[in-house]
Amino acid sequence: MARYQYLDDYQFSGCAIRRSNLLTFFGQIWGDTDSLQTRPTAAFFCNTQKPADARWAYRKIGEATGIHGLPVFVPDERWLFVMDDGFVYVVGQGEDAPEKPVSKEKHAFFQTARCIEQHAYAVGPLRRVFRRDARNKWVRLDAGLPKSSGDDSGFDDIDGFSASDLYACGGQGDLWSFDGKRWSRIDVPTNAALWHVVCGVDGLVYVMTDQRKFLVGRGDSWRIIEQDKTEDVFEDMVWYEDRVYVSTVDALYEIVKGVFKPSRLKPPAQESYAHMAAGDGVLLVAGSDEASLYDGKKWTVVLKAP
Repeated sequence: MARYQYLDDYQFSGCAIRRSNLLTFFGQIWGDTDSLQTRPTAAFFCNTQKPADARWAYRKIGEATGIHGLPVFVPDERWLFVMDDGFVYVVGQGEDAPEKPVSKEKHAFFQTARCIEQHAYAVGPLRRVFRRDARNKWVRLDAGLPKSSGDDSGFDDIDGFSASDLYACGGQGDLWSFDGKRWSRIDVPTNAALWHVVCGVDGLVYVMTDQRKFLVGRGDSWRIIEQDKTEDVFEDMVWYEDRVYVSTVDALYEIVKGVFKPSRLKPPAQESYAHMAAGDGVLLVAGSDEASLYDGKKWTVVLKAP
């Protein structure tokens, strides 16, 4: 498998799925280890249905401290990329250009951008929450939320069952729900840092903590899922088919019926399984420079490490 030449020097920081055959990987060139420095940033696109010598494309986006990529479908189907500082770049369906930033606030910072019900959402410190309703139009949704302070570092992630049933997490046990009109803080049985949130098809909300444990629940009923299967740091979490999948650098795990265990899926050997994405019936697992795709029956190597 010939490797796409423009991937050289870039390390992936995430991946996303628009269609089962349309994938994106986004990353940066790390010249040093200072996470606060801007670095060359790019997005790479793979159409797995095309011949091997024509399936890859890329776009240099510029300099950024971090990048978050996702598909959006409203008002049009596109790839959307949000930088940490709120800069937005859109690619797809003939479009290839920057949009207005998420926010005009000085020193804005965004931890995550996520597609929920076909719209893009972006969240960050100070409990900022925005939704993209149209081209160049982000609507602020955090009215009524107190600004974070002290142990509350703001939001690190967001997910939802619908626009009127959202969940955002971060800080020390800082979990909030949104009913389309107002936000409510959820009393949870932990003060751990909350890293990722996933709303499952089973109707439950799953939250990854920095203590190698998980919160699961909904409404006023929440419990902790303990685990003793790994001491590795959890990296990513997605819902795929009928369960939650959790990645570390070294392996995949899953949560099914409230039990955390090594995954039934055995992806091809990679140096890292840190990044995941799920959508349109497929599961994508990527490391810093490699990736594999699962279609519900078999794994396919999308990209081999050099």
